[in-house]
Formats: sequence, C-alpha cells, structure tokens
Amino acid sequence: MIDRRQNRNFAHEIGLCRIALVVDAVHRQMKTHPKLAEVFAVSGKEGEQRATLTYYWWVVLGGKELSDLPWRVIREVARTGISPELLGDWLTLFRQAALPILGEEFTGAWMQAAERVARQFTVNDEDEAVKLAKAS
Repeated sequence: MIDRRQNRNFAHEIGLCRIALVVDAVHRQMKTHPKLAEVFAVSGKEGEQRATLTYYWWVVLGGKELSDLPWRVIREVARTGISPELLGDWLTLFRQAALPILGEEFTGAWMQAAERVARQFTVNDEDEAVKLAKAS
C-alpha cells in the first residue's frame, strides 16, 4: 500500500507559524525534563534555539533548504548519544505538544518524521548521521 503522505509537503500544509508553535511548546516542555534539557542543550538562548529548530523542522517536513543548518543540528545532538528510553520521552513530549496545535493527521505525519530523526540520534558515526538526516 502506498503511503500518500510521502508525496505531500507537510511544511507548507502545516505552515511556518504552526511549526514555530510546536517547536515553542516542545522547547518549553523540554526545559522541565532535566535530562532532555541537558542532552538537547536547551539554554538561555531560547530565541536563537527556537528559530534554528523551527527551520530544522521546516526542512524535515518538506520545506526548501536554504543552508546546511539542519544537518549541523543533527551532528551536534548525534555526538551526545541518546538512550532509547530518553528518545521515547522526547517522542512522547513531541506528540503531546503537537496534537493540540496540529490535530491528528498533521501530528501523525510529524511523528513519522520525528521517529526518523530519533533513529539518527542513535547513530554514533557523525558522517552516517548526516547521510541519514539528508535522506529523511
């Protein structure tokens, strides 16, 4: 069976504003999870981090790539090595943040992308992580 979601540009369908809202909600929730805040380097540079992450998700969800910024994000996080349990927490947090903003269909599409990203975080070889990120 063909998954028609593969042919859709979810970045445009969701829109930059709602992507930013989800990123903001996830970022706020990550600050309350000490281990996620540490691993993902959630810090006082919140505006800059949220802008970077909004652009990252814009590209992952199908938006036009303007620089190599998203792949630098993956490289930085991939170096840290994240446990499967912590990735599960991250995915749960993402779903909880996205659902009230995006609804079921768009949250499901975003979660598929987030699960691909989560697999990249478990890759230890930086070059391999970048290849996987670009293939997503």
